[in-house]
Amino acid sequence: MKKDGIIAVAMPGLRKEFDGNVPDVMKPFWTEEVNDTFHDMDWWQSLWGRSGNITLESCFTHKCHDIAWKDWLECDNPYAKGDIKMMEAEGGRYFSTLGMIAKLR
Repeated sequence: MKKDGIIAVAMPGLRKEFDGNVPDVMKPFWTEEVNDTFHDMDWWQSLWGRSGNITLESCFTHKCHDIAWKDWLECDNPYAKGDIKMMEAEGGRYFSTLGMIAKLR
């Protein structure tokens, strides 16, 4: 990427970090991969803030979270089918869809 290039990311995340206290209803789904990738905005801001090459312009929650997950769970992707029970257990309490926009220095 060239200087002043823009990086835009949207991904599933948490409303608030579990900090080692994964709720009981989420434990059956809380794999190492999920633990390594699902984080809240503060966690991502801290991580991106350590870069000497990136300026995080904004970090936010997408208002389309429910619609995006509904679309995902209804698609034919086998991973989506595997997420259905996790999202039922989550019940709208823990997950969010995060957005980040950064600029390369």
